Amino acid sequence: MTTLDPVEEFHSLKPNTRAHAAFWLLHGALHPEIHHVIRAKIEPWITRIEAAGREVLDKLRALVLAEQGAG
Repeated sequence: MTTLDPVEEFHSLKPNTRAHAAFWLLHGALHPEIHHVIRAKIEPWITRIEAAGREVLDKLRALVLAEQGAG
């Protein structure tokens, strides 16, 4: 079984899915109006990130914050 690096996996998400992943990372919950197809795609990723632990979550959260600051 191949495991993706969480950062690489985040970068590989399609733009709308990635936007919802970023929202989740920053707010701790999915956007209430998330489309059911995106929800189905993102929930397994969220489960993997939560299982990976706080260090991975913090790393991804810092990445999102840095990207928002650069934009």
